[in-house]
This record gives sequence, C-alpha cells and structure tokens, in this order.
Amino acid sequence: MGRLRSLRWIAGVLVLAAFGTVLWLATRPPPLTVQGEVSADRVDISPRVAGRVKTLGANVGDTVERGALIAELDNPQFAAALVAAQAALQVAKRPENKGKTIVAVVPSSSERYLSTWLFADINTESDDLSSLAID
Repeated sequence: MGRLRSLRWIAGVLVLAAFGTVLWLATRPPPLTVQGEVSADRVDISPRVAGRVKTLGANVGDTVERGALIAELDNPQFAAALVAAQAALQVAKRPENKGKTIVAVVPSSSERYLSTWLFADINTESDDLSSLAID
C-alpha cells in the first residue's frame, strides 16, 4: 500500500511537471524572424552653413560612398569673407605693418557700423590692394 501511494505521488508530480512544461511552451512568444529589404525613402541632409546649391554630385537613387561630395553650396557672403581675409593677410604682410594689429571687416548678414574715419582708412587700404581670384 505504501508503495502504491508513493507511485501515485510520483505519477502526480510527473503529470504536473508535464502540464507545466506544456503550458510554458504554449505561452512563449514565437521567435522573431525578420526578412526583407530595408530602404530609405527620404534622407534629410542639413548643411552647417546656409547657401544655394551650386552643383549636385548625386542623383536620386544613387549609391554614395562615405565622404563623397553630394552637393556644393554657393554663398556670396563666404566668398566676400574670403576676399576680406585674403586682403587683411596681404596688408598684414607689408613691412610697414610689422607688429601692428590688423582688423578684417568681414561682411555678414547683420549690420556693422564703422566710424567715418575708420571707414575711410579701410577704404584707402583696400584701394591699394590688388584683386584676388577666388577658385
């Protein structure tokens, strides 16, 4: 009788274990299987500076390599700033300006106010400079 009772307990424990295993397997989420192709319909490109697009180096759907030139911007303000910096460099290289502080007035979208005498001095200096070609 004791042996039959222990067999019933073992059978009951095995049935409960089997039931628990089936229940655990039935409630598990299925594994995630992803197939397909990833494509970007739109890629936003934001330049660090403002300007008009001068040239485009890629068309819609083109594959581009990292570091490739996608677009070239044209900004007249930066071209004017480059000319002003080059002019200030030429002025600073003159022997009579050795040790002096040279100030370049760079055009910008905000207004700059110059006194009449400072403007006259800058205007005279700029007239003495030769033209520089911008590549």
